[in-house]
Amino acid sequence: MTTTAVPMTTPAPPAAAPLPVAAEAPEDAAREPRGVQFGATRRGLRVAWLPAPGPVRARLAFRVGAVDERLPERGLTHLVAHLAHRFTDVGLEADGERPAEPWHRPCTSPLEVVFTATGSESDVRDRLVALCEGLASLGEVLPEEVAHEVGHLQAEADLRLPSSWDLLRTARHGMRGWGQLATSELAAPTADGAALTRWVERWFSASNAVLSVTGPRAPGWVLPLLSGEASPASAPQAPQLSLPARVEGPSGSVAVTALAQDGAAAHAGWWWLHRLALEELRLRGAAATDVEVEVTPVGGGVLELGLAVHAAADPAQDALHAVQDATARACSEPLPDAELSRWVSDLSATGPLDELDELDELARAWLLSGLAEPPAVAPHARLLEQARTLSPADVLEALRTALGAGLLQVPHDVSAPAGLPLARADERGPLTGRTWVPADGGTARLVLGEDGVQVRHADGSASTALWDGAVAVLHRPGGARVVVSATGTDVEVDPAAWADGPAAVEVVDGLAPADLVVALPAPAVEPQQAGPAGRRGRVLASLRALAATPVGRPRPPRSPSEG
Repeated sequence: MTTTAVPMTTPAPPAAAPLPVAAEAPEDAAREPRGVQFGATRRGLRVAWLPAPGPVRARLAFRVGAVDERLPERGLTHLVAHLAHRFTDVGLEADGERPAEPWHRPCTSPLEVVFTATGSESDVRDRLVALCEGLASLGEVLPEEVAHEVGHLQAEADLRLPSSWDLLRTARHGMRGWGQLATSELAAPTADGAALTRWVERWFSASNAVLSVTGPRAPGWVLPLLSGEASPASAPQAPQLSLPARVEGPSGSVAVTALAQDGAAAHAGWWWLHRLALEELRLRGAAATDVEVEVTPVGGGVLELGLAVHAAADPAQDALHAVQDATARACSEPLPDAELSRWVSDLSATGPLDELDELDELARAWLLSGLAEPPAVAPHARLLEQARTLSPADVLEALRTALGAGLLQVPHDVSAPAGLPLARADERGPLTGRTWVPADGGTARLVLGEDGVQVRHADGSASTALWDGAVAVLHRPGGARVVVSATGTDVEVDPAAWADGPAAVEVVDGLAPADLVVALPAPAVEPQQAGPAGRRGRVLASLRALAATPVGRPRPPRSPSEG
């Protein structure tokens, strides 16, 4: 399918002006060739439209996610999405007095936030307008509204399973960007209207969004968003490790991750590594072992490649050797021409995307690029085009480059592989500064200085967090301070643990950068009555309690004059 650029520019009206109505589509529009069309409003909102009969479907996506948050901001994007969604409950009815289609809950990912609506044109338009008005009014959010949505976030976190490569992401990137995805959403419980407004003004703007619509007419809607600036997805920070390296992980879990330039060579190479790993596992009689593969665009034209083998404790050693042997073969043996042809055939067998999937792919590629010009082709079509000219040598080179900076996760209870150093932060020598001794008379020492915080342990080792590499300073209930470094090292200063401990806390507060402080709320009081056992029972009880709690300000239906 070809894509055509068409003007869809709408003037920015006064705030009180009614929404414009899109012009009627020509009567013979259904007989014309259909294709994705692109445009932009004067406020910079990029628009992709697919002419199609039937209900209107709109997706408003913002280029912001967890990877854009610093640790003290962790959770703000997710919280904004939840709070803004509450304003879309506008009690609408579709044309012909039929109930309106449901407004879908927002979808958040590390790189984007997406709101989706389906229904009549007027319903979809009014829900999007209500959403944008809600974003603009988060400065007036009530504390009980924040608490209600934080409860939802915590319930979702309880249901979310940890990724097989979260530990490797933290080891590779540190406690920044992709490396902090496994941390709790620290900023959500104490966020106020001012913090939410600053986050919306920075990220939830027209220029940092793409609106994609399917329907019989081009959207002529005016959405009340600030102009702002586009923020393309940036590539992950360069790793500060001596690579390749290994990290110690949970029992029975073996995983390997790598970074590669986006393209057919990386996709084919990781497919080949997956096949080799399965073959090595079968040779060891572990055919039933669960193997998980993931290829994730992480911004800047870079892919994160992940392969994990989940095994019980007994065959973990076999799983580890299978992954080691598979990666060694993948980096030394070009995949046979027949296997490459098979991969290209399998990729081509999926055929071109249907029009709706192509629209979503084009809109997402446009969003992540941050560019004013739309992409020429969808990523899937570009991958097919590259695959047809791919050679085994291209795949071998891509795999060698990627795995040359790979990380291998080794079960902590399995003997370490030879030749791969354990990934650790650089060891620091003794810091200079004021020194505290333990309150119980132990031999450890706490040092607080202009360079950082250090605890020297009795065995001669030391835990160090330097101020120039700190990503957060946590204030725990009870007065303790925890300095978190970019490498993931935590150094706690507990006033009860050190002689004259309150004075040590005062020194930390005087040295710590103010923008890194995160005040942690006191833990909620556990209910006294017995409840369902296990994590799932706690989550269900939490969700039932939230459903029974009337919180928030009901929004009246929009009158026809407002539309």
